[in-house]
Amino acid sequence: MVLLLAVCSATEAGAQTPESDSGFAQLYHSGQSAMAAGKYDEARSAFEQLEKINTSVAEVHSTLGVLCYKLGDFNRAIEEIRAARKLKPGLPGLDALLSLSLAESDKSREALPGLEKAFRSGADPEVKRQAGLELANVYTKLSMDRRAVEVALELRDLYKNDPEVLYTVGKILGNSAYLTMQDLFHGSGSSVWARLAEAEAHESQEQFADAIKSYRSVLKIDPHRANVHYRMGRTDLAQWQSSHSP
Repeated sequence: MVLLLAVCSATEAGAQTPESDSGFAQLYHSGQSAMAAGKYDEARSAFEQLEKINTSVAEVHSTLGVLCYKLGDFNRAIEEIRAARKLKPGLPGLDALLSLSLAESDKSREALPGLEKAFRSGADPEVKRQAGLELANVYTKLSMDRRAVEVALELRDLYKNDPEVLYTVGKILGNSAYLTMQDLFHGSGSSVWARLAEAEAHESQEQFADAIKSYRSVLKIDPHRANVHYRMGRTDLAQWQSSHSP
């Protein structure tokens, strides 16, 4: 709801309806009221009727774009936003909404420039937040992992207590860590670092026997590796606390 109002507020400010057609104006305001009340299907129906009555009102198309985005009809949202831009290129708020809709429609490369602009220079905090989330996901889809991580870290700094942001950031950073470890195992699978990572992964998953085995393989490669004996002892203790086996 917050994003809907953030994007739509700019298009509604200065929205004009044909004053000579009182029926059109009444239906327009009825649709706005339904939208403000969260009755999006009802609002969409009203604005679709308005579109049939007069196809040349940019605000009708833009509001329909917002409603279609909110209802998950992203392809229709793209059509309506582009129609509004054609009628009134300077209507504010549409570039960000178009980019968000393109991203949701898996048109990642097409969405990318607009998302970058909305995230870097967007004035509205909620639009900036949503653009950042989409931008991080688009970078990931396009295998632009470094940029995805950079955006994720920025989002974490900007929205420290936002659950959706933290979830997305964790997913992206976790994916980056996974890919890094894959490179480690594929390129240097027999190295002390690969064996150490393997041991720590087993230990974190409480696979104690496998962890001890991997720690021992570390010591075969480097008998003097610091802290490995301590970690083995810690794992032995955890295994005993779990099973009370000798």
